[in-house]
Amino acid sequence: MKMSTLTLFLNLLALWGYGQASLTVLNPDQQWHTEQGSIEEATITMEPKGIYLDVSLYLTFSYEGTNFGYYDSLEMALNFTLPEEAAIYDSWLWIDEVIVKADILDRRTATNIYEDIVDRRQDPSILFKMDAGQYQLRVYPFTQEQRRKVKVSYLLPATWTAEQVLADLPMEIIQASFLPLEELAVRVWAGPEWGLPHIPELPARSFYQGNHPDLGVFYEVMLQGQEIKPGLTLSLDAPLNDGVYVNHNAGLQIFQVVALPGQLVELPAAPPRHLLIYLDYKPDNASNFFKEDLLAGLHQELQLGLMEQDQFQVWATTNGQPAMLSEGWVSGSTAAIDEAFENLSLSAFPDNGRLNNALFHALQQADALGQETAVLLISNSQNEGDPWSAGDLVDNLSRQDGFSLATFYAINYQNKNIQDWWDWWGPSEWRGNDFLYTELALLSGGTYRRSGQFRYKIRKALESAVRLRGAVELQTSLENGICYNRFTVGGSTVNVPLQRPVYQVGRYQGFLPFRIEYLSVVDGAPLFTTRVVEPQDVHTIDTLAEEAWAANYLLSLENSNQGDATAQEIVESSIYYRVLSLHTAFLALEPSLGGEPCIGCIDGSNGGEFPVFSTEELAAEDPLIRLKALPNPFTGQVQIQVELLPGGAGAEYQFAVYSQMGQLVAVLEPQLLAPGQETILYWNGAAADGSELPAGIYFLVVQGPQGRAQLKLVKVGD
Repeated sequence: MKMSTLTLFLNLLALWGYGQASLTVLNPDQQWHTEQGSIEEATITMEPKGIYLDVSLYLTFSYEGTNFGYYDSLEMALNFTLPEEAAIYDSWLWIDEVIVKADILDRRTATNIYEDIVDRRQDPSILFKMDAGQYQLRVYPFTQEQRRKVKVSYLLPATWTAEQVLADLPMEIIQASFLPLEELAVRVWAGPEWGLPHIPELPARSFYQGNHPDLGVFYEVMLQGQEIKPGLTLSLDAPLNDGVYVNHNAGLQIFQVVALPGQLVELPAAPPRHLLIYLDYKPDNASNFFKEDLLAGLHQELQLGLMEQDQFQVWATTNGQPAMLSEGWVSGSTAAIDEAFENLSLSAFPDNGRLNNALFHALQQADALGQETAVLLISNSQNEGDPWSAGDLVDNLSRQDGFSLATFYAINYQNKNIQDWWDWWGPSEWRGNDFLYTELALLSGGTYRRSGQFRYKIRKALESAVRLRGAVELQTSLENGICYNRFTVGGSTVNVPLQRPVYQVGRYQGFLPFRIEYLSVVDGAPLFTTRVVEPQDVHTIDTLAEEAWAANYLLSLENSNQGDATAQEIVESSIYYRVLSLHTAFLALEPSLGGEPCIGCIDGSNGGEFPVFSTEELAAEDPLIRLKALPNPFTGQVQIQVELLPGGAGAEYQFAVYSQMGQLVAVLEPQLLAPGQETILYWNGAAADGSELPAGIYFLVVQGPQGRAQLKLVKVGD
């Protein structure tokens, strides 16, 4: 097996699964044989972090139900998408009863190590960012008796409204499984300001309260069978204060702001929208995604995204002219939307319709209407993907009456069979119907998003179709200090929907309170207001504030014109902040290849704590304590130097030694530490009962009031 061949083949897997999510099993020695893998167990944990939700996805993979041989040593490739503004910051791989916490390396180094290990049949996992919002996780090896467990952690941008904070559950990853998942645990940690979590699409299901021994009180719901479906969201209360939410981390001096323009200034009435929605469904291109899922997701997003003065029609593609599913034009009010979807008939929504007929039909409708019309294409077709034929189709459409009035917003939910002969000849825009959607959006002034889940794409399309637009500025400062290195989450502030919340993350120096100045300009008329947020109204956020800031910094670099210097800055910053980028990868190795225990890492999926291994060479996780061992490696006895740095809490600290497999082998005398003071203690390499321990790798773990720190110790034979 050649490494270059493996890399090429797995990159092609990423092409095939780009639409939503795919889970593929293959034999690295027989790369032409691929089948769909399965997820046997899954847990989703979530915790609000201001603009973002901290999401961890625990998955147990198998290749049950495939036709591979019993003794085949196989590889699993999970391709999935997240919103472009999301950021992956951690990856774990279970090896037997221990956990490996992935190191982050530059992409070339990580790939070479991974492929070399696959050649040698040892345990690694690797996680790439393939493109904006598109990711690939590869795990090796599997045999038929094995189950491989992983965790991926990421920051997910939430959707804020005046009443609630919404976040998409990663259901399309769950739905990538060949065998349907029987149950799914959703576990939420949230303070009282966020209210009780619930899933709006499952109103009959309630979260119950539990208590994790290390992570504290949480809320959990266990979904069963048919409840595990696409389009689910988590809803929390929006802890806004006069239209604004602010949090900060005082130690890192990083802040986040959410501002709802409609609660800050009196915006002009938005012009009404006319929205034509065309639904297109190809069953062969949908894995575990049905018409009912499509309609339910659309229903929910129209309720969130339309105003009463808006009007819409729903059409379905057929082999002839599109069929109207709604009864004429429907108002954007909640009651009218509910009534329209109650009356929709699936019998009028056939499979395998002709999308090109729908495109011409949309132009005829826009021309007859005689005014600006938003056209929402929701399709999983690739029949129009041939770029040469698609180019002719777009040229023909652009010459039709009504084209100047229509703005196309394309949503592609294809998650199966994304492979056609033109993939091998063209750039990335030529996969599936990409070329058609990209050209239509570009020529008409609409949008086409590749990344994110199905409902997220509809949400962003409806947001982009808002006709009340203008320039927006959010200036943040301190009454006694400055704010700097600010980033607006979501990009541009020029010609944007004015009703859209403004999300900002940045750094500061100085002291609270915060001063927030909001300015929007509509048709040359400015709207301005100021809010002063007092210290008691500013929420706190943990150290993930730094990953959130770094995610925006890296995204700004990735979206710039990248030269060598920019690429190097991306690599260095990605590694420093442990946030995945286009030029880095998370690599997890088995302990014998360099894994190190991270005793303080906690498995949030099962209520217990497991020893965790990290491939990183870190002397201590806690930056407030410095540990040094002399000599190291050692034979009979090792001297351990401990220094509590400024900012550390003076207190009694506990010292313990763990084996490479995470077993407690020795407990040292507690030490009373004070900032700036160095303490010396010794370990003779023996177990707690005095017996001699074998040569090998051990880990000193220090527990104090501000967390844990660790140091690798290497004992060698005489």
